[in-house]
Amino acid sequence: MNLRGRHSTPGSGPLGQGPGGGGDALRRPSDRLQARINACLTALLLLALPTAAPAVGRAVYDSQLRTVHTQEAERHQVTGRLTAHPQGTPQSLSVTGARLDDAPVSWTDAAGHKHTGIAKVASGTPTGASVRIWVDRNGSVTDPPMPVESAVLTGWVAGGMTASALAVLSLGARAAVAAALDRRRYAQWEAEWSELEPKWSRGPSS
Repeated sequence: MNLRGRHSTPGSGPLGQGPGGGGDALRRPSDRLQARINACLTALLLLALPTAAPAVGRAVYDSQLRTVHTQEAERHQVTGRLTAHPQGTPQSLSVTGARLDDAPVSWTDAAGHKHTGIAKVASGTPTGASVRIWVDRNGSVTDPPMPVESAVLTGWVAGGMTASALAVLSLGARAAVAAALDRRRYAQWEAEWSELEPKWSRGPSS
């Protein structure tokens, strides 16, 4: 075939390209707009993940670590004596997995003042046994200070949740853009069909 005899439209490129050979002639403007928005959302996600997630995790870790230091400064351990046998079902578990019950205890502070309170002790501890308990500055029984490991874990969880939230937001934005552009496409298709359908219905003889 003589290529010079092939019919061509001025300014048009090969099949599948727009004028001048650039772009896909079959892609609608809305398709190109959607592709650009998706590319921007992907770029934003890739920029935010390595910055926002670690920043949030670090901020939460620092906040929890300050709580740890505050609790360590305000709480201390004393030796008390169990004044009655623990009763009832276990209320909780210790860090070592031991079953704990609430039980009345008494102790004497450094100034010689006697205190009483309810502390968690190992299930089955006999009456009169010595137990180590945590008290605050007011001499009230309290929980042990938060361990540093909890602050580390909370920081990691916060960072992971932030990363997940960013990914979900990005996917949600993509879906919202696609839905909005699809509604616009459907409206255009219906408008075009309302113009073409009467012509097709009449047929060529009309």
